[in-house]
Amino acid sequence: MEVYVEVPNASEPLLIELREHTTVGEVKDIVERETQIDRNTFSLKIEGEVRMNESLEVNACGIAFGDSMELVVNEWWPLKGPGIQKTMKTKYRIAKHGDGTPIKKGDTIAIDVTGILAEDGKEIWRTTGNTHKVDVGRSIVGFDKGCLGMLPTEVRCLLIPPMEGYPVGYETLKIPRGKDLIFEIRLHCLIED
Repeated sequence: MEVYVEVPNASEPLLIELREHTTVGEVKDIVERETQIDRNTFSLKIEGEVRMNESLEVNACGIAFGDSMELVVNEWWPLKGPGIQKTMKTKYRIAKHGDGTPIKKGDTIAIDVTGILAEDGKEIWRTTGNTHKVDVGRSIVGFDKGCLGMLPTEVRCLLIPPMEGYPVGYETLKIPRGKDLIFEIRLHCLIED
């Protein structure tokens, strides 16, 4: 299957040949090689019907595949606000804006979270229907601080470096240590205590 990627400031679209089982990482490799745009600063946005396998389905951070694609250069912004140290390295972007009262330290929220390897876009875990008490030290720092200031119904993506995520030596079964991770957080609501 051939798809065209519309590249900002380019004279013509980039043509990519996709096999049935082309991975997110392979497509990002091609786009990065052909455009010289760093793979951690763009996503591929769907235009049209998705006809690929499940590993290429849409996620809220914008990585998706279909009949045509548009290259979207994404900005990752530093975390800011009450309770967030200026030395924090975790960054965020908003995939879907929310509405309501911002989440603060100690709030309990209902969320879905997907963990993605930043280097190749591979999903490494997913959890739905969980509750999380924000910024009380029960989770990794990048995730805990990254929830601060979210609005109900917001979808936020966090780019978490190893020192604020899972450094080398941290024991966990499913999550690789020493890797940059993307956490896609879908905030359903604030749970009243």
